[in-house]
Amino acid sequence: MFCKGCGNNLKEGAMFCTSCGKEVKIKQDDTVVQSDSSPEVSPAPKPPEDTEVNQEHQSLDNQQPQQYQHLAQQTLNVNNSRTVQKKNMILYALVGVVFFLVGGFLFQQVHTLGLDFIPKVDLLSSEFSPFILHTVATVCFTISLGLFISVFTLTRNKLSLYISMIPLTFVIICLLTIFIDDIPDNISDVPDTTPPVITSVNQSTLLNEAFALINEQRESYGFNPLVRRIDLDEGADIRAKEISIDLSNSRLDGREWDTAYKDLNIYYNSIQEQRASGHFTSESLVRSQMNHNENREGILNDNFEYIGLGLYIDNAGTYYWVIVFMQP
Repeated sequence: MFCKGCGNNLKEGAMFCTSCGKEVKIKQDDTVVQSDSSPEVSPAPKPPEDTEVNQEHQSLDNQQPQQYQHLAQQTLNVNNSRTVQKKNMILYALVGVVFFLVGGFLFQQVHTLGLDFIPKVDLLSSEFSPFILHTVATVCFTISLGLFISVFTLTRNKLSLYISMIPLTFVIICLLTIFIDDIPDNISDVPDTTPPVITSVNQSTLLNEAFALINEQRESYGFNPLVRRIDLDEGADIRAKEISIDLSNSRLDGREWDTAYKDLNIYYNSIQEQRASGHFTSESLVRSQMNHNENREGILNDNFEYIGLGLYIDNAGTYYWVIVFMQP
């Protein structure tokens, strides 16, 4: 067997020529075939494709836009929720302030709070008694309290919680005023347990002070002041002595209370008598009358023109007051 390139004698079964180095190929029919080119290198086999991984990548690629859309929708929902929450907070706060002002206005009509910027309106009539005004004011304060607490729930702002204490305080005051009659406005209004030494001079002073205080109350509500009559004072003095024995509408002889004034030839179209005991000062007397529904209506009745006052002190030092209003 010889090399086709250089004619060198090759050994049996040789794969390369020892002289020129060319590769020797042997055909099946023992014919030597010498390759003219460099050995062919077969391409590396491609690794088998992982179909599951490719499908997973494709599914992830498809899911990414959906996730982005979902996140964007969640962000939009959160922003919308915050916007609605802010609007509700502002609405609750404004409505709460309105109800608080309405309640404060009604409360001012019943009590003198020293708030000159709140006008006095004649709401105290038979249709609007202090009890009704107190009740409506309490409802307004309660609604205001609930709205302010709602604002605190939405914002978690401690300031709104502190503001809620204001209507809560008025709710408590209104409830106490509704269910407990004749509450003194301050400690100085509580009658002293030790009566002062009374003389005819300071007894007249007490009556004059009570007359002035009653007219002050009327003028603060826009009513005309009352005129004091001597004959009404005489009838009130008689009745003050009588109620020290029997604090009722009947006189000691069994007749009605108004006969004490008819016996003095006092003629009238309407007359009203208010009786009280245990008050050592005129301030305590008038404040007690203003805290009582019926007596308050008598003081603030614009139909009355005249007034009479009587005061009697018994041996035990108890004060008995009579206030009489008259329309001729």
